[in-house]
Amino acid sequence: MDVSSGNLTKPVRKRNDKGRRSWSRREEEALVAALKEVIANGWKSENNFKIGYLQALDQEIQKIILGTDLKGIPHINSKIHVWKKDYGSLVTMLSHSGIGWNVTTNMIEVPDDAWAEYVKVDANARLMRNKSWPFYNDWVMIFGKDRATGNTEKTSPMH
Repeated sequence: MDVSSGNLTKPVRKRNDKGRRSWSRREEEALVAALKEVIANGWKSENNFKIGYLQALDQEIQKIILGTDLKGIPHINSKIHVWKKDYGSLVTMLSHSGIGWNVTTNMIEVPDDAWAEYVKVDANARLMRNKSWPFYNDWVMIFGKDRATGNTEKTSPMH
């Protein structure tokens, strides 16, 4: 990549001091598209991705964002790990009575009292309430069968 010519393909956001990489919205959208493509091409079976799927994702993302510096390891692997964790938390949260989903805003809807009770059970959920989750429906398709929920819709309660 020629930095001096101004042809930068990296996201505008910068890495923080811990070496973590910030993803742009375009990169996240590319990852969702790539995940759907590799699943359609048979890289997932029995609820898990097959060995080599990160390389396939890397190639798909390269097709979508030419010259990107995203790599299967560590970038894509790390992002998928975080997304699966967030998806799992959302599925569990949405299985509780009084917690709903707003399809327009892609946000959790819950009365204050019900939320106060829920975060006593899952303190990690504390920061999830007022955040939009624009990829949730994609995650249902991508990760939905990775969890023993009974279906891939909103999910059934897991107790």
